[in-house]
Amino acid sequence: MSLSSLVGTSQNFNEEFLRRSLKTILTYAEEDLELRETTFPDQVQDLVFNLHMILSDTVKMKEHQEDPEMLIDLMY
Repeated sequence: MSLSSLVGTSQNFNEEFLRRSLKTILTYAEEDLELRETTFPDQVQDLVFNLHMILSDTVKMKEHQEDPEMLIDLMY
């Protein structure tokens, strides 16, 4: 299931829990001593950033689902 589908269709979705989970993943990646000298922490950071943006945009789209002009603006 995609993140946008989860946010868009779930009635009991909690955005804050997902944001905290993503932050926890990022913290673990940054603090792992074995992986610190690799590109893995940077890749995780990029992924988490992209997921945050998808989450924010999807939440905004859900809030404005009755406004077609705003939806078009949010899509682009």
